[in-house]
Amino acid sequence: MAIIPCAALFGAFSMLAVTETPKSGVHAVTVVVSAAVMAGCLYLARLLGARWLKEWALGFSIVAALAVAYLLHAA
Repeated sequence: MAIIPCAALFGAFSMLAVTETPKSGVHAVTVVVSAAVMAGCLYLARLLGARWLKEWALGFSIVAALAVAYLLHAA
């Protein structure tokens, strides 16, 4: 039963990323950085056996994306 909410969230976030990416280079870099931070967190969580990191990976990727977008817009 957990697969349905997971698939719905994945579909919603992926469509949001697909529609935002072509708008500008800042959007594309932000999406790539966010995906890289999420993948890095999940890799570290598996490597270290840290279950809490899996739960916080989305939050870390959102904060990283916001910071990158702010820095790129301010530059």
